Amino acid sequence: GEQGLRLHDWACGLDPSPVLPPPRWSRIEESLALTPDELDEGVILGMLYGGLERLCRELRGQRRLCGRLALTLRHSDQVVVDGSHRLPLATQWEAELFPPLEALFRRRFRRRVRLRSITLALEGLVAVEAQLPLFPEASDAWRARRLEIGRAHV
Repeated sequence: GEQGLRLHDWACGLDPSPVLPPPRWSRIEESLALTPDELDEGVILGMLYGGLERLCRELRGQRRLCGRLALTLRHSDQVVVDGSHRLPLATQWEAELFPPLEALFRRRFRRRVRLRSITLALEGLVAVEAQLPLFPEASDAWRARRLEIGRAHV
C-alpha cells in the first residue's frame, strides 16, 4: 500500500520531507519555585544542582556547549538579585558548571531573606564539534612537519 511505497522510497534514499536546519537557541533556562519560601543554603543548592542537571541533559540533547551562567534570585519581599559568570571554556557537564554556579550563588545570596524563586540560565550556547578528524595526522601542521623533514633529508 501507501506505506510500502514510502518505505521503498526511503530505502532508495528518497525522502520528500523538507530539510530544516537545527534550531538555534542562544539561551535555555529553568525557573525553580521554592514552596514554601526557603532560606537554607543546602536545600537551595540541592535544588540548583537538580535544575542544572536538567539543563545539562537538554544541552547534551541539543549537542551544545554553555559559555556563560546566569542566575536570578527572587526574595520573599520581591527584591530581585541577578548575576552572571562567563566560563573560561564552554562545557555541557554538571561537574564543570556547578562550582562556578555555587560561587555565583554565594556572591549573590547576601540577604538573609527567604527566596521565593530562582531562575538558572545557560547562555552563550555554541555547537559541539560534530566529528573528529578521521586521520588527525593529515592535519596541516602534520603535513608541514613532514615536508620539513623531507627537505632536510634531501
